[in-house]
Order: sequence, then structure tokens, then C-alpha cells
Amino acid sequence: ATCDLVGPYAYRDYLLPIHKIINERIDGPTILHICGNTLDRMGYIAGAGFKNFHFDSKVKANDAVAAVRGKISLSGNINNVETLLTGTVQKVAKEVIDALKDGVQIIGPECAVPLRVRNSNLRAIVDTILNNDYLN
Repeated sequence: ATCDLVGPYAYRDYLLPIHKIINERIDGPTILHICGNTLDRMGYIAGAGFKNFHFDSKVKANDAVAAVRGKISLSGNINNVETLLTGTVQKVAKEVIDALKDGVQIIGPECAVPLRVRNSNLRAIVDTILNNDYLN
């Protein structure tokens, strides 16, 4: 359902009704992940019954938070290639802090983590959050 494959109105007209049915039938919280820039359909996703939307770094965190208007929690958003794979621990920390300040509730990689990502960069996500100084 990325913007490359499904437009926002196709999501609204075809996938949203199915997502609502699925969420009504599942006895428990559900999470949806869609790669790519999904900002144009995040309002629809927020009304589909999911507990959480795991989103891509192609969507700015503050725009995602504004789009879902508190109807659903958000997770993800740390860039895999530019930040986790080729970036520094400091770059990871900055991206984590920015996402937290913007209101993303669960911080993590935007999608499947490349196998060559250094453990230190993954650990920087946790260390930055545990530092507790990110909102100062």
C-alpha cells in the first residue's frame, strides 16, 4: 500500500474497508506497517482500527503525529540506510531525539534492518532513550 503501488483514494476505497473488518475480527491489538511515504493516507490508517502504525522515515515524524491526531500510536521512523547502516552513533541519537520530541511513541528502525548495520548503531537507539536527557 505504498504510495508507489496504491494511491490514497485506492487505500480509502479498497483497503480501508478490509482493514476495518480484519481489526474487528482480531481479538487483540494490531500493528500495520507500510513502507514509503504514507502521509497522504495516514488519516485513513488512523481510523482503520489498528493500535499502532509503524512508519517509514520518508514521512517526517512531526507530520505523522499531526496526521494521526492521537487516534493511533506511531512507531519506527529511524532511517535504515542513511542513519543505521552508514551513519554514526551521534546521527542515530539525533534522529531518535528528534522523533521523541515530535511525539513518536515507539522508536525503532523504519523497516527490516539491513544485516550489515553495526550493533553500536542499534544500541544507540536504546541508549539514547534510556539517557532520559532527550527532552532537555
